[in-house]
Formats: sequence, structure tokens, C-alpha cells
Amino acid sequence: MDNGSCYAFNSAREFAQAQKLIEALRSSGSELAQYITVHEDEASLSRLLVPNAVGAITQTIAAKLWPYKLVAWVLEGLVKSSRLNLQTSTAVHSVKQRDGENNGWVVCTSRGTIETTHVVLATNAYTSHLLPEFADLIVPIRGEMSALTPPASLRENPLTHSYVFLGGGSRGYIQDGYLTQRPVDPDDKSSGGQLMFGGARRYADNMGVGVDDDSEIDELSAERLRTLLLKHLTPAGGGDGDDDDAAPSHPPPPLKAENEWTGIMGFSRDGCPWVGEVPGRKGVYVSAGYTGHGMPNAALCARYVAQLVLEEHEHGTGSEAKQPEPGEQQQDAIPACYEISEARIRRTREMAWNAEIFEPGRTRWWWADQMGI
Repeated sequence: MDNGSCYAFNSAREFAQAQKLIEALRSSGSELAQYITVHEDEASLSRLLVPNAVGAITQTIAAKLWPYKLVAWVLEGLVKSSRLNLQTSTAVHSVKQRDGENNGWVVCTSRGTIETTHVVLATNAYTSHLLPEFADLIVPIRGEMSALTPPASLRENPLTHSYVFLGGGSRGYIQDGYLTQRPVDPDDKSSGGQLMFGGARRYADNMGVGVDDDSEIDELSAERLRTLLLKHLTPAGGGDGDDDDAAPSHPPPPLKAENEWTGIMGFSRDGCPWVGEVPGRKGVYVSAGYTGHGMPNAALCARYVAQLVLEEHEHGTGSEAKQPEPGEQQQDAIPACYEISEARIRRTREMAWNAEIFEPGRTRWWWADQMGI
């Protein structure tokens, strides 16, 4: 994005909590703090197109991309280089240990079996299908997404930020909507520029928890995405400040949806991804449970798992990855809270479920509570 991303808050409590997190970041000496700006004055909020927000936080480093195209491009390059044997339309039914102790694994698929010493599950929400012990650690949740036709003003003057809308709702629910805009056709200002708007999960049946079918949309969530966006975002700098559950005095017209779809996310019980070798299953590795934040996590988590597999294959060290020398930075390291261990599994099963599961948008503040901020 030209000017980064904008988090717009419709709740004073959530905004105050976010500011505490930023202060903690600055106190830690992190260089990331220099890219963050807090906005509270009316002029700044209007300039950011969120005049009805309690406050906003912007960061100057942000990007947008089409995830499917990125993944397809990576896979295409690997297949063409003969470095990857990609088998599509091949369902995996089970992963079973071969006869004999530590003799590897049998992967049973719809097209036959594969015998191997190492298996990596990048299965996210569907992990428990193959590893039942993860059923209470990673839960599937269905999210709603839409491609909305923008008003003429947003084709003439496209968004300069991506957006996240947090807080609001007369019933005290947490709202977590996210928005980015596709490029406008430079040769035809009347086409392109679709508003890619997702969220509204709190309107879904049981908030989408436990749903693993993405073949249909949630009608109420889809309707809310079409009608709520222009109540949060005000291209002309005006608009009403009505609550999204109240009857507005001048409701903006709903936007036309050019496409609507759903996707299944894997939400982690403790809020962190599960990455590494599975205890009691030597040679089986997992990288899953991104809780809706796979884009900033998946690539480096995958590289970490690949390093574990290579270390085990070359040195027989299992999940004990090579430690860096003093002063040497380990490029493939992940946060300690991501690593799978028996201790983490026990600890997680004793704790309350990650609040993000039942209150969309709550993850950020759940972590703040854990940190005592």
C-alpha cells in the first residue's frame, strides 16, 4: 500500500489497550516502533477516512498481494525445476506408523500409499483429521470474504491504506473487519478497484466455530459485509456515527458484491501456531494453527520445519535443531511459544480457550492480558 495500514478503533477500551501495547513495544527498544503513529484528532481521522472512529493507529510498512497467485507461482517454479513431485486431487485418509519401532510412516491416500520416514502436515484447520490429538488444540473456523464494487469516489481516489476495523456493536461484541483495495484499471476508471472486505464473523451461526465446509457462504455475514463497510469507512469525509446494530438515520446504501466466498481458518487454543515435531510421533512434523494470520507466519514456520527435517535426516538429531554459535543469528528460529512440546500441550489443555475464537478480534487483547499490560 502507498501509505501502509490503518487500524481504526470504534471502542475506547480497545484503543487504550492497543496504545499500551505500543508503549510496551517502544519500551522494548524495538525498531518497529518508529513505523507506528497514533491518531486521535478529528483532522487525522478524517484524512484517514475514519472520522467516526475513537482513534486509529497506522504503520508505514505494509503490502498487499493475492495469496493464491503467490502460492501457485512458487509451486509452478518448483514443479518446472523438477524439485517437487506435486500430486493434486489426492486426499490423504490417514498417517500410520509402519510395523516395527521407529520404522517410518505409511501415508494412505485416495490413490494408494506412500512409505516414508518423514511426514510434514501443513494442514492447518484439518490437522486433527490425521492427528486426532490436535482436535482440542486447533479448531476449524469459517470466515467470510467479499469483493465489493467500490463507489465512484474510491475509483477516482483509491485507498492509500489497507484497513482493520476493531470494536463496536451495541451488544459489546468485538468486531474485526479487514479491507484492502485492488488496483483500479488505469485505462478505464470505471472498472477494477474492488474492495476486498472480510470479517463480520460475529454474525455467523456460532461465529463459524467448528465449521470446516467452505462450499457455501454465511448469508448474514455476507449481508453485513455489503452494508457495514461504508459505515466504518467514509470516502467523502462525512457520514453518521450510528452503531452497526442500530437503525441508522441515514444508512449508506449496500455495496454490490461481485463475488462472495468463505475460507476455513485453523484457530489455535493458546493463540500461537503449532510448529515442529509431534511428541510421540518421531518423523511427523506439523506447521499449523495460524489463527487467521498465516500470511506473516507460514513461510518462516515452514522453513523452520524444513530445517528440522534436514537436521534429522543428516545428523539424526530429531527435533533438536542445530544451535547457533555465540554471536551467530539463527535464521530459521521461531518464537519459543510456537514450538510443539509435551509441556506446551499439557499447559494449553489446562488454560481457557483463546478468546479470539469466540470474540472475533480479541486475540490482540487476550495476549495483552497474558502479558499483564
